[in-house]
Amino acid sequence: MRLLVIAVGLLCWAAALFGVLQIGAESEFASHAHGSFDICGPWGCGPPVQAIIGWQGFWFVLIAPSAGLLSWFYSANRVRQIGVALLGTGVLAMVGICIYQAVTWLPTINEGQPTYFIQRCLFTIVTATDLPTIPVTLSGLLILSFAAIKRGRKVRLAKEGDSSASAVQIVAKDEATQTTNQRDSASDILDHDLISR
Repeated sequence: MRLLVIAVGLLCWAAALFGVLQIGAESEFASHAHGSFDICGPWGCGPPVQAIIGWQGFWFVLIAPSAGLLSWFYSANRVRQIGVALLGTGVLAMVGICIYQAVTWLPTINEGQPTYFIQRCLFTIVTATDLPTIPVTLSGLLILSFAAIKRGRKVRLAKEGDSSASAVQIVAKDEATQTTNQRDSASDILDHDLISR
């Protein structure tokens, strides 16, 4: 039964990935056939909006389901750390794109012309479908919200279940126990590897 649930879940995930790509497939084909662009301005020209939504949606559907799985299997503290890492990666990638634009695009602007630097950075971030900065950032925010919900649920359950101890101490003790168990299992694996050599 469990294998069937996993197979159905993977099939639905693949169907969602395929479906989200179909949003931009027709407009992308038409744009290449006619050589037209939907988004143009002094900051550059880009692909049709449907193609951007399709590709950014593809990356989000590819990355985001891990948020639910992570929040189900890991502690709230670990899920929060993963969310912060994803959010930080997305923000750093956006900053990197802006630095790259400052180094490569700003020198091409003639003196006296408006730079439109912020618009150029936002345009590049949105149209950079090879570098999924927006989906990674949104997935980080989603995972952080799951961690907050999970932590809030633990605190609420702890308050309802044991009135003599404070809920914060119970949650901290639970997370410390999980961390200790993870360290113990990692040291057991290392000991086993050393003994087998």
